[in-house]
Amino acid sequence: MLSFEENSDQNIFEESRLEIFGNVYLANTQNRLRQLDNPEEVDCKRWPWELVQNAKDSIANEKDRESVNIVIIKENNTYTIKHDGSPFNVKSLTALMYKYSSGKRNDSESTGRFGTGFLTTHTLSKNVEIKSDIYIKNKLKGFSLTMYREGEGQELLDGLKRTEESFKTYEKTFGWTSYKYIATTKRNNEAGKLGIQNFKENIAIVMLNCPEISSIKLIDDGKEFSIERGKELIFNDSECRKLTLFMNNNGVNSKKTFIYTKVNEYNQDLTEKFGVDRNLRICCAVELDENNNIYVDTSSPCLFCSLPLVGSEAHEFPFIINSPDFEPDSERQSILFDGERIDEKTKKISNPARGLQSIPNVNKFFNPTCYYDNFILPMRNILLKYPIVWNGTQYYKLSDVYLPKFGKNDKDYVKQAYNFISQLYKPVPTYEDSLLIEKTIWKNDSSLDYINIEQCVEMIERLGDLFKLNCRINDNVWSWLDSFLNFIKYYHSDILYSHAIIPNMNFKFIKQTRELATSNTVPENMIDCVEELGIIWRNNHIHKNIKRFTTGTDHDIDYAVSKISIYLRNYPDKKLELMHYIPYDCGDDKFINKRIMLYEFCNTLWNNKMSQIKDGKQFPIELWNNVDINVFQELLNSIQEHGQLNNTITINFLNKFLKCVSEYYDYSSYSIIPNKKGKLHTRNSLYKDDNIPSLFKQCMKECINYDIDSELIHDDITFDINISRKRIYDYSHLLKKYF
Repeated sequence: MLSFEENSDQNIFEESRLEIFGNVYLANTQNRLRQLDNPEEVDCKRWPWELVQNAKDSIANEKDRESVNIVIIKENNTYTIKHDGSPFNVKSLTALMYKYSSGKRNDSESTGRFGTGFLTTHTLSKNVEIKSDIYIKNKLKGFSLTMYREGEGQELLDGLKRTEESFKTYEKTFGWTSYKYIATTKRNNEAGKLGIQNFKENIAIVMLNCPEISSIKLIDDGKEFSIERGKELIFNDSECRKLTLFMNNNGVNSKKTFIYTKVNEYNQDLTEKFGVDRNLRICCAVELDENNNIYVDTSSPCLFCSLPLVGSEAHEFPFIINSPDFEPDSERQSILFDGERIDEKTKKISNPARGLQSIPNVNKFFNPTCYYDNFILPMRNILLKYPIVWNGTQYYKLSDVYLPKFGKNDKDYVKQAYNFISQLYKPVPTYEDSLLIEKTIWKNDSSLDYINIEQCVEMIERLGDLFKLNCRINDNVWSWLDSFLNFIKYYHSDILYSHAIIPNMNFKFIKQTRELATSNTVPENMIDCVEELGIIWRNNHIHKNIKRFTTGTDHDIDYAVSKISIYLRNYPDKKLELMHYIPYDCGDDKFINKRIMLYEFCNTLWNNKMSQIKDGKQFPIELWNNVDINVFQELLNSIQEHGQLNNTITINFLNKFLKCVSEYYDYSSYSIIPNKKGKLHTRNSLYKDDNIPSLFKQCMKECINYDIDSELIHDDITFDINISRKRIYDYSHLLKKYF
């Protein structure tokens, strides 16, 4: 046994002990407090949750306490957080003052009190006024103290001493624990605002995860926000439950509804880690909107360790997953995921697709291969098994639909692209689902059919013509294709030159060239004429049912007429084709009659080359100017070649022809007028019969072999030809010669 002197010598360690204690305190707090001089946004959001955690954890091991009530009050720049949880004891108050936490160890209910996370509340202020109750030697008393954590080094140690000196006890208890922060800087106030905003965004999920929180109220400069639990509904046919939370935001009532399921079962890994029997606890939940549709709040974390892991937003899931058995880092911004020994319950996570597109970009405590193998792949496989894609009429499996792939953020582009894809390929998801799927569904999976605009183009090109395209399009195929071409022209103009998707007038799809043009004002009858002449038109002109798309070049009637005129000059043998066309709308009756006559003459002489009369509306009169001259020449030559009247060259035909040709062409040198014998002669070689007696003609024929009828015009030629007359006296010189 040590003597008094020996015991006195023990005091030589006190000074060193205090120095070491101070250094440990600085090591635990100084760096983090320095960071909080300029806190990151994630730190500013987390202060409410650290204090909510402390309230919740205060009753973690209290058998007679099942719930806690929490109040957060903001008055100008003062923030007070109160709860009616269990009082402090000396150990827990010491942990708070000296920044000490024993971690989770065997305490399965505690999220972790007064660790590094509590330092985050100093984003509001480095000084905190605390009032609560404390058990001292089994007696409950009230107490107050002010925590001073400003500065560095010795100033910080001096603050610790001031904190110790500020401790006061009261015989009267307070009944509530309160933390009071006074924001003094701009960043303090920004942290206050961000924290309250994050609190409102996530408190409903916290209430779901923490049944030990009975109620929570926020009074923000007089505006009251509160949330309370509704009755929990248990589904008999499944392990799922439904909970509705009722909120009042300054008099405006609303609610949030969640469907969730829980797992709470023995786990060997946790038991080995903590040295006592431990269960693994997991809650998986989805939020429902007022129509019972699943609602995903993309602004909120998906991971909760009872409270939101603010800063873990890189992890995206289609559901909320909570486990008090997650191992968060000291700042509660991420969970430890670095290894292969992950319990099956944390690997088998269900549906839809959020977060399955790629591995999150997480640097700390994260094994991407393990994450991919144990989370991503199994979740994808689950997703592929079920019909979850809505096309507007029914649900399909992901592998049974075409998935639009837009590749652009332009809203107009995306909306138009979806409309085109959804008409060309079926089935496809609804527009809203397509947007969601592109953001969330993984790529490079051979079991999924992704469709982009380029593939639409290739599909149209493979179809080859409009008739086959029409079989795939429910809407008006012309209107659809017109819009599609304008879309391609605006966003992907090069495609028009490399892929045949423009319908020509033969309904075939062709590529854009320099020659390709529209011809909307050129009438079909004129195009028929052009094609019948042998000029290519329909193959290199866009179909007229395409109303809005254009290559920038348009061919009008004048262009078509010039093509006809030039062609006929080069190929005059084609002129008969133009004779079929009658321009009934030209307004010139005389010209119309001329056209009809010429058609009849040509049809009589060259019946094997002629067809029915054709519509020549909108053909300009000038088109026939030179052509008619050539046609008259051909007609005259052809009639002359016949030599005499016959079944083709009839008196009726010649009467009409002579009347017409005499008005437009000099025919005097052509033998086209019949004599009384029916033989064709030139106009100047025939005479009109001025009552020459038949007996005289007979005598002249028999006596001197002179046939007078051979030089007299045919009696049935009714057209008045300007030629001389012959009478009996005109033959006196012949009679004198012989008699």
